[in-house]
Amino acid sequence: MNEESRGQTVHLPRLLLAAIVATAFLTLCGALLAPVVFPAAPGPAGLDERTEPLFSLHLFAWLFTSVLLSWIFPIGYRGGVAWAEGLRFGMLMGLLASLPGVLHRYADSETAAAGLVTVVLWNVITWGISGVLIGTVYSPLLKGRRG
Repeated sequence: MNEESRGQTVHLPRLLLAAIVATAFLTLCGALLAPVVFPAAPGPAGLDERTEPLFSLHLFAWLFTSVLLSWIFPIGYRGGVAWAEGLRFGMLMGLLASLPGVLHRYADSETAAAGLVTVVLWNVITWGISGVLIGTVYSPLLKGRRG
C-alpha cells in the first residue's frame, strides 16, 4: 500500500455506517433465518445447551464481526467494483472463520458432515452478502482507488 492510500484506509463515518448495516443484516439472518435453516443444531460435543440462548452475546458477536469486516475491507481493497470485491472478501472471510472450527468439530464428534457443510455454506453466504453491503457503503470513497 502506498503512502497516499494509507490515510484512506480508515474513514470512521463509513466504517460505522458499514458496521451498522452489516450488523443489521447479520442480526436478521442469525435471529430470524438461522432458526429456520438450523432448527435442531447440535451443541458442541460434551457441552450442555442453554435452555435459552444469550441473545445479547449473539448480538455482540454480530456487531464485532461487522466492525472487523468493515475495518479490514478497505485495507485489503485492491480496486475493482466495490460490491464485487466485498462479495469476494466476505465469502473468503466467512470460509476462514468457519471452516477450521467445523473441521475440528467433525474430528471431535459424531456430528453429520452434511450438517457441518451447511454451517460453512451459511457463513460463506451471509458473510459474502455482508461484504457486498460493506463494499457498497465504502463505494463512494473507493472510486478510482487502486491498492
